[in-house]
Amino acid sequence: MDYNLRDGVAEKIRCPLWWATPKATLFFKGQADELFNHLTCNKTLLRFTEAEGAGAHCQMGAGRLAFARMFDWLDGTLAPS
Repeated sequence: MDYNLRDGVAEKIRCPLWWATPKATLFFKGQADELFNHLTCNKTLLRFTEAEGAGAHCQMGAGRLAFARMFDWLDGTLAPS
C-alpha cells in the first residue's frame, strides 16, 4: 500500500511509455488517464473498444490485436533512426 506514483514520481519516468486501456474498463476507472496526464515522457495511450473484442480488462479476447498494436508502437518508438 505504500507504493504509488504521486507527488512527482510519475513525472520522473523518462523512458517511452505505451499504455493501453479498454474504453469501458470495469477496474481502476480513470487511473489510466490520471497516470497519462502526469507523465512527461514520450507517451502513448491506446484505448481498445468492445467492437474490437477488446473491451475487457487487459484487452482480453483481442490479444492478437493488442500485441499487433504494441509491436507496431515498439517498431516506431525503439527502431534506430
